[in-house]
Amino acid sequence: MEQAEKKKVNLIAITDHEAIDHDILACKLSKGKLVKVIPGVELTTREEVHLLAYFPDIESLWKMGEKIKNSLPKLEN
Repeated sequence: MEQAEKKKVNLIAITDHEAIDHDILACKLSKGKLVKVIPGVELTTREEVHLLAYFPDIESLWKMGEKIKNSLPKLEN
């Protein structure tokens, strides 16, 4: 956020791979700032195609995050 402001960028999108936590944090940090964040996530299809998905608000991203969490294999890290 600081770098975007320094470079006079006022709109960014963050699309982590199959994760939404950093994006939600960035959206919260952007409140009251000149830099706005478009909520998004990188999704992988069964065919290994990577898609960037963008959402109108954090709530919509959160719903997608729940779908991602429920579809990932239950593997021990």
